[in-house]
Amino acid sequence: MSHGRPCKLQKLTAALSTEFGIELFRKKAGKHADRILAEMGVYSHGKQKGQQKGFLHWIKVVEGGFDYSDQRRGVLRGGSIEYRVAKEYGTEHENCEIWLDFEERKAGLIKLLPEAEKHAEEICNQVTSVEKQLEQLLQRSPEEIEALEETYKAALEVLERQLTTAKDTVSQIKSEIDLL
Repeated sequence: MSHGRPCKLQKLTAALSTEFGIELFRKKAGKHADRILAEMGVYSHGKQKGQQKGFLHWIKVVEGGFDYSDQRRGVLRGGSIEYRVAKEYGTEHENCEIWLDFEERKAGLIKLLPEAEKHAEEICNQVTSVEKQLEQLLQRSPEEIEALEETYKAALEVLERQLTTAKDTVSQIKSEIDLL
C-alpha cells in the first residue's frame, strides 16, 4: 500500500571538537550536555589533544513525504530529526551510543507509567485473591489441604515474582522520567 510521495533523507555528522558540532550538540542535549560530554572524554594526544571527543549524528529531511525505510517513521516534514552521539568516528547513525530524544522518551514513559502501575495493581489483586483462597483452604480437611496446598503455593510464588517485576518496572520508569 502506497502512502504517497517518499521523503528524501540525508544522514549528517559533525565532530564535537568543532564549534558547529559542539554548539548544535549543546542545543539538542540541553541540561544533559555536560554529563554526556564528560562521558565522551577529550583527546589525550595527537593534533586534537585537549579537544572534545565524539560525533553528533542526525538525519536531515531534505524533502518531506512518507518514510518507506525500515524505520517507518510515517510522514516526515522538512527539518532535522533523531540527534544521536557516538564516541568513535565512522559509527553509523543507527549504532550511536546516546540518543538525544529526551523529551520524546519522557513523554513515552509518562504515557506508559499508568499502564505499568495498573498491571502491578492487577497482579497485587491476584496475590490477595490467592492468599484468601489459601486461608479458606486451611479450614478444610488435612487430606484436602495437602492435595491443594502445593498448587496454591506455586501459584502464589509465580504471582509474587510477577508482582516484584511489575513494581521494579514501575520504579524504573519513574526514575528514568526523573532523569529526563
